[in-house]
Amino acid sequence: MDIKIKEIFLNKKFEKSVEYTILGLSMVYFVLFILYDTHSIGFDDILPKFENFDFIFDVVLWSIFVVMIPDLIIKYLHADNWKKFLRKNWIDIAFFILIPLFAGLRALKILQFASQLKSIKMLKSLLKVIYEGKKVLVPILLGYRLVKYFRNRRESVEEK
Repeated sequence: MDIKIKEIFLNKKFEKSVEYTILGLSMVYFVLFILYDTHSIGFDDILPKFENFDFIFDVVLWSIFVVMIPDLIIKYLHADNWKKFLRKNWIDIAFFILIPLFAGLRALKILQFASQLKSIKMLKSLLKVIYEGKKVLVPILLGYRLVKYFRNRRESVEEK
């Protein structure tokens, strides 16, 4: 990498501006998601979507992706080698890889099955209650049978 470009990337003001840009865009994305797009995970939206919402939502998401490129370059330049870079920044790299994946899923509207997931979660909860009840019910039944067994045994000993 050219020395002047490297100096620009390692400039503290540039580093901070990249970090604050990612933070700001992430906050905007989060607010847009909470207010207008929670139906994609199975909840009702707080506000109705405005015109061109999907376009703006995607622009914010892809802006985060683009701004993460210089952020990862900066972090790579600070690392001594690529192994240290991967070990120290694996979460950032994972997000960088997952953003296009989730943007593609969102564009395809694959996440619309979230309402079906709610019913699956309810079924799972029901099965968990049955399982937990079984864990409680089995000892009670065994205790009842043991008490009955010892009563019958005591009665048979008393009769003799």
